[in-house]
Amino acid sequence: MLKTGTSMAALTVTGAVALILEANKNLSVDKVEDILKSTATPLTDDHYINSPNMGYGYGKLNVFKAVEAALGKDVDKFATFTGQTLIPGTDNVLPAIEATTPKKLYNAYDFEFEAKVSDNVGVKSVTLYYKSRVAETFTSKSFELYSGNKKSGTYTVTIHPSDLPVGNASYYIEAVDYSGNKYKTDTIQATVETGIKPGYFNDFENGADGFVFGGKTPMWEVGVPTYGPTSAPSGSNVVGTRLKGKYDGLINSLLISPPIDLSDVNTDVDLSFKDWSELDNYMGGFEDTAEVWIGELNSNDSSVEKISYPKEPALINRYSKRSWEERHIDLSPYKGKKIIVMFALRWSGYSKRDAAGYYIDDFKLEALSGKAPLPPSKGLSAENFVGSGKVRVNFEKINDPAITKYALYRSKTIDGNYEKVKEQKLSAYASHIEDIPLPQEGSYYYKVASIKGKCRKCT
Repeated sequence: MLKTGTSMAALTVTGAVALILEANKNLSVDKVEDILKSTATPLTDDHYINSPNMGYGYGKLNVFKAVEAALGKDVDKFATFTGQTLIPGTDNVLPAIEATTPKKLYNAYDFEFEAKVSDNVGVKSVTLYYKSRVAETFTSKSFELYSGNKKSGTYTVTIHPSDLPVGNASYYIEAVDYSGNKYKTDTIQATVETGIKPGYFNDFENGADGFVFGGKTPMWEVGVPTYGPTSAPSGSNVVGTRLKGKYDGLINSLLISPPIDLSDVNTDVDLSFKDWSELDNYMGGFEDTAEVWIGELNSNDSSVEKISYPKEPALINRYSKRSWEERHIDLSPYKGKKIIVMFALRWSGYSKRDAAGYYIDDFKLEALSGKAPLPPSKGLSAENFVGSGKVRVNFEKINDPAITKYALYRSKTIDGNYEKVKEQKLSAYASHIEDIPLPQEGSYYYKVASIKGKCRKCT
């Protein structure tokens, strides 16, 4: 019977430790731990292909070998043999390669090429060949098996910014099987840039070059949605989590934008996109979430692990919004830097994941002019909630996608000095800002400002 869990394993390991200490009572705790790890039989599968791993740790306990090691015996005489069983025959079947081959590459941080490679006998090697415009010969880098097995697996290789300078580049992927059969993709002519800049727009009608699909359970796809929104806000294509069904099986799924290069930008920058979401929850709580994060690239280290994220996302949605909504994020705080935008769909751990998911379209970067936006001028009114002391200032929002926030200012006199009391992003359904003025006596006057980036204008 196969059993799992700490409660079961702790008893077995405790018994093993007792036998080890019975063999050699002078062993320290650290030494006992080393013996348990070094004598364990490694365990792997198609997902955890190396040992130790997060699925099986250091492997299966080998108590006999551990006790022998505690007695000081040479346990290296225990050998494990691996190899191939060959049969006579002829193999004329070429390996098959399935890979996304973008024609636009970015060298702002480490980039991972991924390829799914299969063969009827077994894949011996997968290699990326690449060169810049000025190079005369191709440079090679070997892919490593990430998941699966030699007959059908996913392979990855990391390209560093120094590997491909800005300009034109060429690359192709070659796979070789154990019979010596070779297959290579077409040579791709690509351009290499530091990142996308203000003026960039992608409605995904021609794909999602530069966007990375990842997470523990990758589900993002590009194409025509036949489930969820069933149509795009513009054109026909969107990028979304499963275009034809629900996100059952989700843990988290990430969509990462190309690097955004604001290193030489002096104006305020607005990120806009349209999104649609249908999210599940458990008993009215423990909601799955659709999130947008801004990650800042490390100027001294190009590794993905060094991308820094704030403690809170720039946007988070815990409820279903079954209509396309235009969103705006002010990127002005990141002027002079390089960043990425990460869209994430996350499972709370409790819901049935019985919903359509998260969809994105019309991703746009726009440099904002120095001209101040118009202030709210319609629907202005104030409500006083007796008892709570709360004042609600109502207004009609300005139809200007560049406006990212509204600010509320307060004064004791109509012509006096107005002090800003609140700055707030408003949802698609909200058109008011609330305040509790102190002291609760006399009259108060309010003004509302529209905010575009860092540019402010008061009514």
